[in-house]
Amino acid sequence: MQFVEQIKDLCEDNQNCKKENCQDLHPRIFVGICIPYLHSKCKQKSNCQLKHVNKEKLKELLQRSLINGVFQFNLCRAGTTCTKSSCQFLHREWMNDICLDYFEASCQQKQGCNLKHIYWNNLAKEVYKKYNQEGVNPENYDPKNINHIFQQSVCTDYFEGICPYIRNCPNQNHIDWEDVGKENFYKKTNLRQCTQQFNNTQYGSVEIKDTNFIDHFFERLHNALRNRQIKKSNVLDVLFIIDSTGSMSDYKNIVQQSISTVVNQCTKLVNDQKLVRVGVVGYRDFDDDKKIEFREFTNNHNLIHNFVQQLEFKGGNDDPEDLLGGLQKALRLDISGYQESLLFLFLFCDSPSHGPYHLNLCDLYRDSVQEGQIEKVIRKFYGRKKDRTFFIGLKFTNQTDYMFEKIKEALPNAIILEANDQNLPENLSQLIEGSYKSSMIENPKQEKKIKARFIYTTCLKFEISDYEKIDYCKKFLAYQKENETQEMTMLIIQEKCIELKGQEKGNNCDIFLGFDILRNKQIVIKIPKYIIESYNKKKQLTAQQEEEYKKFLDTRYLSLLIAQHLAYHFRIATQNIQEAPPIFFASPVKYILDEPFFGRTQLFAESYINRPNRKWQKYTNNNRYSDHQEYHYTAFSHYTYQMTGKQLVITDLQGKENVLSDPVIHTLDNQIKKILQDKHNFSQKGLEEFFSGQHRDCHKLCSELKLYEYNRGGVLTIDEQKKNTGWIRQPDEILPGICEICGQFTKSTYENYQKQKPKMVCENCQDGQLEYIDITCQCCLNDYSCQINIQIKNLQLPEKCQDCKQYCIEGNQNKCLYCDSICKKRLRQLQIQDQKISICSVAQQFLNSLKCYYCKAFYKFDIKIEKEKYEKSFYLCLKCQQKGLD
Repeated sequence: MQFVEQIKDLCEDNQNCKKENCQDLHPRIFVGICIPYLHSKCKQKSNCQLKHVNKEKLKELLQRSLINGVFQFNLCRAGTTCTKSSCQFLHREWMNDICLDYFEASCQQKQGCNLKHIYWNNLAKEVYKKYNQEGVNPENYDPKNINHIFQQSVCTDYFEGICPYIRNCPNQNHIDWEDVGKENFYKKTNLRQCTQQFNNTQYGSVEIKDTNFIDHFFERLHNALRNRQIKKSNVLDVLFIIDSTGSMSDYKNIVQQSISTVVNQCTKLVNDQKLVRVGVVGYRDFDDDKKIEFREFTNNHNLIHNFVQQLEFKGGNDDPEDLLGGLQKALRLDISGYQESLLFLFLFCDSPSHGPYHLNLCDLYRDSVQEGQIEKVIRKFYGRKKDRTFFIGLKFTNQTDYMFEKIKEALPNAIILEANDQNLPENLSQLIEGSYKSSMIENPKQEKKIKARFIYTTCLKFEISDYEKIDYCKKFLAYQKENETQEMTMLIIQEKCIELKGQEKGNNCDIFLGFDILRNKQIVIKIPKYIIESYNKKKQLTAQQEEEYKKFLDTRYLSLLIAQHLAYHFRIATQNIQEAPPIFFASPVKYILDEPFFGRTQLFAESYINRPNRKWQKYTNNNRYSDHQEYHYTAFSHYTYQMTGKQLVITDLQGKENVLSDPVIHTLDNQIKKILQDKHNFSQKGLEEFFSGQHRDCHKLCSELKLYEYNRGGVLTIDEQKKNTGWIRQPDEILPGICEICGQFTKSTYENYQKQKPKMVCENCQDGQLEYIDITCQCCLNDYSCQINIQIKNLQLPEKCQDCKQYCIEGNQNKCLYCDSICKKRLRQLQIQDQKISICSVAQQFLNSLKCYYCKAFYKFDIKIEKEKYEKSFYLCLKCQQKGLD
């Protein structure tokens, strides 16, 4: 009788439901029943193909017997021969040639019927004989007492037809009982031999080979780290900011219904739930216990609906609320960095903000918010997306009139809706559809989506000590190779190159704006002009040009890595020197594409220095030139010479403010020269030109850093005219930089940088360092709680949980007979034919589902299956062996 009392919650489309995030119930046992009729909504009446029954008749039908979890009324008359694509009934092979009408004594042809007439109970015996698994079927199945692997891999409620989910079932896969044990059963349940999923490494962790496992891992990481989904771009962000104080409890239903309307309409517009990310911030007031509650952006809309349903509306002392705190928290959520994505920002409130945003209300914290602060924060959302941000305020009371008027004055495009309007759902749908379509018309940019593997290295942790004694280049190259990371991602690349002006344009490369989905990072891709020209003229590159392009990739990548590393240590060395520029270099990355872009399957890219209103500056070149107004930058080049043991000097310093790109390295080191093979590396001449021309006289920073003069002793010659040039910034002035954790371009005030220098960490990574996520140990395969740290942010998969790090080490005597796993948590000790063997839990699960090749009996662990036969899924039971079968 399950679900009979929940008729109003049943989905009218049941198993044919196409909605990605449908919240209704979908139990299979109701197939064949007209749910709209139960809801008093069926418009087809006599033409309806489904059964029209009332509640009492439904109870009677559900008390009848089933076969493999199926009622008579669930079945299609045509069985598996049905050709209707929209058929609303179930199709079972055992119903082929069976007269369905005979079960209810309604067959009109009787003697002339070409179909088999059989009683339902007798049919059940035939079906069970064919499909029972060792005497087990859905009608007598007890998950607690049976040891078959499918109970861990599939939804057992679905066997009985009572699972309420149509997709995203938390109990995993939906499999028809008739498919259990068949070849496609392994495919549907993701059952694999352990040798197909894992390879043991020398340290006992595992290298994952199964792509399904990898996809699942990154989906988990995406939900926890906010934007680790690699399949598609986030094109539409929806952010709900909700006044969660006690006075809003009267409007909770309106809030929940409005959120459902908005999310459903957005999903309908883009036709894919994964493209719609939703986030929620609930705010209260200063004296409340939980002033802020939030749910980060996710494309799992069920999580959002559950969060909103559980959100408590409580607290609130005086009349106004801490709206500013809610907006500031919302601004720190992980709004998609992709410039072409949309942002819908909804504000639900029945009270205004503290400060000058109301008339004559009791305000105990009036001085906490200043004039214009609310508008300023909302403008920051628009600054992220420009004309692709839409602010919608939902007004519940007249108390918010004055505040919304001020917001409208500052942001004329802001829209305010009456929350109590009975046409609110329709108004919201029309508003979203109109905004979405207008944004599509205004931005007809051509883009290409390409799956790719990125190659990335974090070298900041490479320490420099005893620089006069170490071989810097040799040590750096070894560290770089050891710490290189490769992972899959998706790139969105604008097919038209960026129109740049002046020195930023450059002479050698065309530049394309791109977006790395996995890393939520804007990038610029640099491709030599001769590559573009050859591609446009459909000319094949010569062998020499191919070799030049390979050199270009290696040179750009390694040059930026070295420059980034030395800039980091320069910031450490100068952190107590106020006039030293905090130099950052764009973070480099190489991509290997699944399909070519302008004929290339390998690309070089770097962080996008997103400062459109700043001029590209050339502080030095790769020869004798230096800007005397910015002479302090040459002290960095001098620093690189000394800190690498006089092996190289970095010149050609250029970029926007203190964030630089495209450096040139002059070096005598043969290892670096062999990799770079850069025609701009002038070797000994480059070093001499730097010290005799570009940095002929030292800056006072050189003295404070205790740098040696080139080819001389410790005495420095400091130019009196240039020594006073320094890098000066005001505390509230914006300082650009590169996030140490994720490599993304970021900004901070100079005052804030002073507190965290020499590092700069973006707001997203700052928040993430305080959070924990559940991830899967690659050794024992169990979930464990892990802090979001630099390793994960740099996309290095965590190896093992603490237990596995301690106990699963090389040298363990026991290991899996098949995959060589040494994980103590996964290993199982078995006694088979007087022989002790060890297998991992994955192997045990697979063997539990293995059947004899001839008689189809399940494997009972009575004989040892050798690795070769295990990998081929071949098992011959003792009885069949005794019969001489092979």
